[in-house]
Amino acid sequence: MTALLQLDTSLVLYFHSLASMGQGSILVTRLLGTYFIFIPILFGVVGLFYTLPVLKISGPFLFLQMLLVGVISWVVNNVISVFWFRNRPYVQHPDSIQPIIDIQLILKSFPSDHAALAMALATTVTLYVPRVGILFIIIALLIGFSRIAAGVHFPTDILAGFIIGAVIALFVHKIFI
Repeated sequence: MTALLQLDTSLVLYFHSLASMGQGSILVTRLLGTYFIFIPILFGVVGLFYTLPVLKISGPFLFLQMLLVGVISWVVNNVISVFWFRNRPYVQHPDSIQPIIDIQLILKSFPSDHAALAMALATTVTLYVPRVGILFIIIALLIGFSRIAAGVHFPTDILAGFIIGAVIALFVHKIFI
């Protein structure tokens, strides 16, 4: 276990140093880590009012599933963090990491809510519109990577969030069909 924690820390420090190299990399990290989550959310909201031609189901039905997986992933993550609390990297390593993304006093790191939500939404969309879903999976991966580079999550936080989000999306999908 110690080796995994050391690897986790080493990866955060490395990617954070890359992301902190200049204003351009800081801006990209902030953009990906903070605002890209709204792309799949906007897709779901558009589907609420308009069934897109690429959808295999009605837009409101997809929106309902996306809303459900989002809420469930947030609840599951918060239950897990009660039993397995982990400080964010910048809290554990204040001399080495200055967060690039403003977190506003949320100290829990494990599991990542952004990663869980992004992967839950991406998986849900992939089950109905694979071509669009692949794009959302790429967006989810970029969000996860940027959260590591920003110094607000360890890689295992992101990995756990991805797993939780995908499993919840698959579970909800099985219920809906």
